[in-house]
This record gives sequence, structure tokens and C-alpha cells, in this order.
Amino acid sequence: MSDAASSVRLFFALWPQEEARKQLARLARRIADQCAGRCVRPENLHLTLAFIGEVDSSVVPILRQAGSAIHRTSFDLLLDKLHCWGKGSIIAAGVSQPCGEL
Repeated sequence: MSDAASSVRLFFALWPQEEARKQLARLARRIADQCAGRCVRPENLHLTLAFIGEVDSSVVPILRQAGSAIHRTSFDLLLDKLHCWGKGSIIAAGVSQPCGEL
């Protein structure tokens, strides 16, 4: 890989609709208040589908093309589980049973 200036961290994600984003932001605020944590800005809340990792920025157009080739209709997703990563430093909402649409 080339120097760090030409690399980026990438992932594929779903972006929740506005009402779901508001509910997630409220939940995040309650949890952060209880454990003296901090929240991700609501506009950055997303559901990571696949973490690609650190890649050379020249790969971005290829990954965009691959992502844009996926066409799905809207679907409902029940976020019914909280996950704790990194020795408790990150709390994320997730699903206990992934639906077929994912």
C-alpha cells in the first residue's frame, strides 16, 4: 500500500430513515449519560454491513461501482440488541437475527 495520505478506511453501510435515526440518537444519549461516554453525531449513525478496512484511495471507484450495482427495495429491520466492543468503549445497536434482505 502507498503512503497514509492516499489510503482511506472504507465500509458498506445502510443509512436509517430520519425517525429511526432520531430514536437511535436518543438511545445513544441515554447510554452515554449513564456511562460518561460520548455519542456519534446523529447524521453519522449507520448500520455497517461490511467493513472493508484501510485501502488505497485508487480502489474507491471500484468499490463504489460494486456498491451501486446492488439494488434492493426498502425493508424493515429490527435493531434488538446492543453490542459492546473494545473493552466497553463502543456500544452499537444491532440485530440478533439478520433478515434475508441483508
